[in-house]
Amino acid sequence: MKKAALFGYILLAFEHAEGMDRDTRAEGVSTEHMLAVSEIGAHTSDMQSSSEIDVVQYDEDGRIILDLSALPEDKLSKDLLRRYTNNEILNQVIKVIVSDRVTEICDKCFFGFTRLEQVEFGPNSVLARIGCEAFKETALEKVNIPGNVRELCRECFSQCRYLRRVTFGSASKLERICDGAFFLALALESISIPDDVIELGPSCFAWCRSLRCVTFGSAPKLEHIDWFAFSNSGIESFSMPDSVRKLGESCFYECRRLRCVTLGPDSQLEDIGPYAFKGTSLAQISAPEHLRKRLKQYCPRA
Repeated sequence: MKKAALFGYILLAFEHAEGMDRDTRAEGVSTEHMLAVSEIGAHTSDMQSSSEIDVVQYDEDGRIILDLSALPEDKLSKDLLRRYTNNEILNQVIKVIVSDRVTEICDKCFFGFTRLEQVEFGPNSVLARIGCEAFKETALEKVNIPGNVRELCRECFSQCRYLRRVTFGSASKLERICDGAFFLALALESISIPDDVIELGPSCFAWCRSLRCVTFGSAPKLEHIDWFAFSNSGIESFSMPDSVRKLGESCFYECRRLRCVTLGPDSQLEDIGPYAFKGTSLAQISAPEHLRKRLKQYCPRA
């Protein structure tokens, strides 16, 4: 299972490494995306002919905004969206406004919205979960994750090639950034991991080629950095929280800019997976002696 998932990520990485410009990207959507669109089209007969709630607005340039702030539902899904509008409109949406009462954005809700540049959450948002592939392959440029979100599910922002900035609400309750959450977010430059996060899942920041800086708060609880978590990213240095106990296989694999790793004197690191630092440019390791010796076997240049 692990090898199959990794193979899938590698195929996607090579596919996107060749590059596709914004205008032609819609012509190269995945089969999975086409199936999702077909499913919407197959059910258009069920769409409300007239709704008491008008969710479609237009900006000053005539571009479409989807204002969902008045919806009574607490879960957003593609099925719900098609009840209030149609597929032609959805394919043109550039901004979404999410109601504060929404607790979950369901799997694949906005998957393949290739023109979607902005998503707006209110200050009183109770959103707790962003589902698998929820914003995959969108054109989002920045996103502020509400403080009540506890889980960023598998590939929720995967292949968002224009996503430069990700921030988290104050007193964030986020606990898990799951596998492939920001995979191939090629423009992402930095990320500050909230204190309550205990796990960074497989390939969660893999192939984030512009990612230079990863920081943590004053009291991080992170325990596990999973396999290929930062592989092929642009990280230049990494200060590991003392709470980390396990580094998964190849977690920093082919991070060619990575030159410095720092572990504090109270580091709880116990398990370092094979090839954890293979393909890096490590030249400096600051760590307790017993850990330094173990790390050097993975990065003999240091």
